[in-house]
Amino acid sequence: MKSPSTVSFIDLHTHSLKEESDVFKIVNLFPEQIDQLINHNQSLSAYSIGWHPWYLKRSQMKSTMEVVNRASADVDVVAIGECGLDLLCDPTVSLQLSIFKEHALIAEAVKKPLIIHCVRAFNELIRLKKEIMPSIPWIIHGFNANQTIGKELIRHGFYFSLGKALLDETSNAAILLPEIANDHLFLETDDLDESIKIIYRQAALLMKVDLEETRIRVNKNYYTSFSIK
Repeated sequence: MKSPSTVSFIDLHTHSLKEESDVFKIVNLFPEQIDQLINHNQSLSAYSIGWHPWYLKRSQMKSTMEVVNRASADVDVVAIGECGLDLLCDPTVSLQLSIFKEHALIAEAVKKPLIIHCVRAFNELIRLKKEIMPSIPWIIHGFNANQTIGKELIRHGFYFSLGKALLDETSNAAILLPEIANDHLFLETDDLDESIKIIYRQAALLMKVDLEETRIRVNKNYYTSFSIK
C-alpha cells in the first residue's frame, strides 16, 4: 500500500493528478476511471474508488459494484468511496441506501476507510453506522452542515475531512473545526484548484496552532486510520 512520507501534506480527497513534491494525494476515481489507476503510476498518489450517489443506476448496479469490489483489493486503493447518500439527487433513497451499504461492507471486508458524501441524509447515515458497526473509519468528506448535525456526528464517532469551506471563517465547517477531536481530522481539496497547503494554513489559523503541528496531526491520523505500519 502506498503511504506518505513523514514530511508530506496529505490531501485526503482530490480529483487532481497534479504532482507536488511534498503532497500525498488520495485521488478519487469513479468506477469507469479504473484504467486510470492502472495506467497512471504516480509515486505521490494513492486512490479511492467508489460510485457517487449522483450517478447511480439500478440497471448498472451489479456490474459497477463488481468493478468497485475488484478494485478495492488493489494495493494502491487505500480507501473506498466517495460513496454516500444525497437526498437532493434523483436516484431513489432505497437505491442509494442499498448501494451505500454495499460500499460499506466492501470497506469492512478489505479494512480500508470509507469516504462519504452526505447531503440531507445524516439520520440515515447514523442509522446505517449503528447497524453495520464498522471497525474502520467512516469519513465525512467536505462537511459543511450545521452545528447540531456536526456534534451528533462527532458523538457517533465519525471522522471528518474538511476542505474549501474552511476558507470562510463563518462557515459551519470552520465553526465546527475546534470541536473535532485531533485524531478524527483530515483535510482535502476536493475540486478546489489550489494546493492543499492553503487548507492546512487556514485550519492551523482556526485551531490556533502552527502549520507544522497541523501537518503532523493529519499525518499521524493517516498512519493510524489507514493501518500503515
